[in-house]
Amino acid sequence: MLTLEVKLPTSLDLERVEALVEQTCRSRGLKSTVKRSLVSYPGSTHWHFKKGKERGTLEVTFWKQERRLWFSIHENRTGSWTTAKSGELKSVLESKFNQGARH
Repeated sequence: MLTLEVKLPTSLDLERVEALVEQTCRSRGLKSTVKRSLVSYPGSTHWHFKKGKERGTLEVTFWKQERRLWFSIHENRTGSWTTAKSGELKSVLESKFNQGARH
């Protein structure tokens, strides 16, 4: 499994993270097919994002209590787009979070 951590500035308003994740993924052609909490990360928000009918699932988990956000790509859910898209989204989100942290 590939895991990619997203850096969250200490001054970031964590109430904005979920909306920014969803907006950013949607604006890059991804659709949320699952949104729930993970038992292993109590209080977390976990999404599965798909790209049209293409093979692959990009998983995103936000654990507010621990100030963590990460992308996961499981070996049985890879697609031709998942690795590149996770890197792109990480960069875009970190940029947005840094802009938001300055306000």
